[in-house]
Amino acid sequence: MQFSKVFYRYVTSAAGPATIAIGADQDPTTVYGTEGTPPQNQSNPKLVSAANVDNGIGCRVNGQSAPVAVHRIAVAMCGPTGAASCTANLYVWDALTMHWYLVNSSPVTLAQNTLTFIDAVSPCEPVPAGNSSGTSGSQGGVDYQLVVIPAGSPTAGVYSFAMAAILNDT
Repeated sequence: MQFSKVFYRYVTSAAGPATIAIGADQDPTTVYGTEGTPPQNQSNPKLVSAANVDNGIGCRVNGQSAPVAVHRIAVAMCGPTGAASCTANLYVWDALTMHWYLVNSSPVTLAQNTLTFIDAVSPCEPVPAGNSSGTSGSQGGVDYQLVVIPAGSPTAGVYSFAMAAILNDT
């Protein structure tokens, strides 16, 4: 097994790959200037998953005759020894309404060294223009962003958060 995305946060001081403090991530529905504006990659402003944030995961479907829905997002948290659980909110991007939507109705608990599964809606993008066969190239995809919320007074150190899309429902 290998997660498809990992990002880091710190408590007290930045160290190693952790350059953003835990709890500094903001609700994406309002943080990007105009409400609903996606984070953008300077080289490809249409590609939300390659954004200027590190806590997003893009699930692209390639080579399928029909898009494969994302059923859940698996999240793993690993922090310093004695780290308490954190909570998180998962957001999904909808390109038609140009808006991020909260997926979970209340914050999800992320326990130390434990996999947490978050049910995910999968509004797959349509097949890109020019791909009339529907059998090759990208079939669209879906983008998610995980916003971690520290619980109480978190233990000082570096925290890693790994994410993967689960495409089956078993």
